[in-house]
Amino acid sequence: MISSNTNKQIKWVRSLQSQRSVRNADSAFVIEGTRLIQEALNASLTPLLVLHSLEWGEHHPDLLQQLNQSADRVELVVDRVLASCSDVETPQGVLAVLSQKAPALEQSTHPALILDRLSDPGNLGTILRTALAANVASVYLTPGSVDIYNPKVVRAGMGAHFSLEMQAASLEHILASIEGLELWVARARQGEVYHQVNWRKPVALVIGSEAHGVDPALQSYASGECHIPIAAASESLNAATAAAVILFEIQRQRET
Repeated sequence: MISSNTNKQIKWVRSLQSQRSVRNADSAFVIEGTRLIQEALNASLTPLLVLHSLEWGEHHPDLLQQLNQSADRVELVVDRVLASCSDVETPQGVLAVLSQKAPALEQSTHPALILDRLSDPGNLGTILRTALAANVASVYLTPGSVDIYNPKVVRAGMGAHFSLEMQAASLEHILASIEGLELWVARARQGEVYHQVNWRKPVALVIGSEAHGVDPALQSYASGECHIPIAAASESLNAATAAAVILFEIQRQRET
């Protein structure tokens, strides 16, 4: 049983939770809670490390047995030390370290999604969850965006990280990857009404930062702009809400 905050595995988990540079260097990230860990196992992912409390193990013997059989390492940890590794106010008593999934990002008939300089982790996680539900093929994040594997993004993504192809990349790399796709930019009150666009063609959709909009360098490559009609008294929609509305319209058109 691990009972010290100076244990090297505890220190590693805490650094993964708090430091993007460590997550990038080790190509690893942390998930917390019973549901996410079960979904990771369902996705055939192998945890590098699992930390759990005695109480959690007693309440989830079957899942603990699965982890003991599949994870590289499983450790029992005293509550106060485990709590120091958590990024949530009310820890559930279990967390795991996973390897970051190498993106395939192959061309597909499904739409691509480009997220430009999104800074809010809750928004990003919600968009990733929506993108998976809406059959998005791949998600790209431009420089200046919040880390895909930020703990708050992972929680809000609700398992999207286990299945969705996604990558943070330079603008040049993104444009090369989506070559052959029509690039559409979501704007506030500009361009075509979103449901009047022909989304049945191979497309990539850009959702920009709520604070800064879409980078002009990216905007210059757009085939068109679209908007969601909103009440005059409303300034704009939340980025995650706008993404959901347009992505499900794309899906609706492709299913009819």
